[in-house]
Amino acid sequence: MDFDVVVSMRVRALVAVCVSVVHAGCLSDEISAAPMVDAAVSSSKLEVIDVLVRDDRGRRYPLDEAPRRPILELQIEGELRGDPEPVVLLEGAPDDALTKDLSRSGLSIKHMMRMVDSDVARHAGRIELRARRPLRPGHFYSVAVGAWAGDGESTLAESTMGEPFVRMITIRKTYGGAVPVDSWPADGASGVPTTLALAAVHFDDEVREYERGVTLENGAGESVSSMVRKASCETIGWNAEGSGAVCVVLEPQAVLAPDTLYRIVVDSSVVDRAGSSVGPWSSEFRTSAFAHDAGVGADGGGLGANPSAIQLIRGDCSVDEEPIGLVCALIADTAIAIRTRADRPVRAFLRAAGQTIHQVAPRGDLDLTLSMLDPNQRVEAELELIDLSGQRTSFRETITTRPTTASIAITEVRADPAGPEPQQEYVELFNFGREAIDLLGFSLSDDPDRPGDEITQSIVIHAQSYALLVPEQFDDAHPLDVQVPPGVTLIRIDRTLGSGGLSNRGEPLFLRDADGQRISSVPAIAAPGSGVCLVRLSMDFRSSDEASFGPDPDSSCTPGRR
Repeated sequence: MDFDVVVSMRVRALVAVCVSVVHAGCLSDEISAAPMVDAAVSSSKLEVIDVLVRDDRGRRYPLDEAPRRPILELQIEGELRGDPEPVVLLEGAPDDALTKDLSRSGLSIKHMMRMVDSDVARHAGRIELRARRPLRPGHFYSVAVGAWAGDGESTLAESTMGEPFVRMITIRKTYGGAVPVDSWPADGASGVPTTLALAAVHFDDEVREYERGVTLENGAGESVSSMVRKASCETIGWNAEGSGAVCVVLEPQAVLAPDTLYRIVVDSSVVDRAGSSVGPWSSEFRTSAFAHDAGVGADGGGLGANPSAIQLIRGDCSVDEEPIGLVCALIADTAIAIRTRADRPVRAFLRAAGQTIHQVAPRGDLDLTLSMLDPNQRVEAELELIDLSGQRTSFRETITTRPTTASIAITEVRADPAGPEPQQEYVELFNFGREAIDLLGFSLSDDPDRPGDEITQSIVIHAQSYALLVPEQFDDAHPLDVQVPPGVTLIRIDRTLGSGGLSNRGEPLFLRDADGQRISSVPAIAAPGSGVCLVRLSMDFRSSDEASFGPDPDSSCTPGRR
């Protein structure tokens, strides 16, 4: 008879004990949850033949294209037993350390911390493993059977299968299953107008059975009569182009009750393209105490049935921005980024030069960028804002792009070298243009309001070539770090880069030309790991979006190379 066995999560209790019993030596990441006994085997009674991947619809997948909620089926000969549970799913790719650890009776603390909470079901001739949460797109996982597994009941040597079984699976980056990623109104919102025009849920992939499975409910669990429809996420204001994402919209058919808690609910009947349940999931908000309130005016008071127009509040502009009307504008030769704040939650649509840029701003903070413009181009821009009640307000400005600026971009950052910090940190620059550029007077800063470290000598980067900004004591041949090719230019600008070195937790970087104009920047992204660089993934060298950067694909660094 088939029966389910839940993977033990005793690691939490073990870690808690280790913290309090320091004298026992538990703090070493090589200490195991069970006595370490060599898995010497006289005969192998259990054999894991292979692992297959399928979804809830029964569809098979390659190991390197698994869905987000995979069912991992291990085909076996013999009966599997073992304590602690020998069948595990771990974050990350397998390596020699993991294989060695799996050869003993129990995992070390280091590898236990990588375990994914899972359910294991044992059947005749097979074992099924299913993670209790969706796995992360594009990430590696290891499904493993420890060498202490087997069908014997006497000694470890008689019950083990001899060698551990380990396979790597990779989760598809797209079209691998959906999760809800956002809602409108945003989770935790308060003061939502009782005349709410629409509620919406943003799923990052296709969903089905949403007509009855996505509902609007009050705090008592009573459903609010609503029209339910699927919509393009871009029409709501979420960026989802090319991702397969869908949005489900709920249009309440009556005014909501004032000062009442409501929930947008996704129940377990909603399934993704793999047939797996997307729910249960919910997002909650509270309505305004004022009946028919359509927003909060500039004076902060309730507006009853007479809502005021949406107001923009321009804050202080940075040293790189220009105050234009009610916005701060960062103007480049081929792009314009505007920054401002609305006085309430809004959905924003910036239309100019044949483009529409959109953003959902649950706190009213707006940051929108027009790209693919021409130098010296006069741009007529319209910013349309829609609040929770459906009220629309538009603002118009005319902005002209700058003349052509230097074709230099930050393409790689090593904030966490394997060698000493901050000595071995660097910032890689690339001349993506067709002409050589002298960097005299250029500067690097980790603060949007200060010039930073200036290059005080004439140094030329030729077209399609690289240079590294490095501290004075940088060693291009340090044995712990990837060596820099001898022909790559090193620009030593200070004892450290930025304010006391580059933060491993992530900090923004700004490259400015000799006129003080920002020409390239990197958002605040944490260092991927020791000896691993953050690299520019986008071929748009002007882009500073977070999505344009990521860890080096080979988990290393490539100073002075593509």
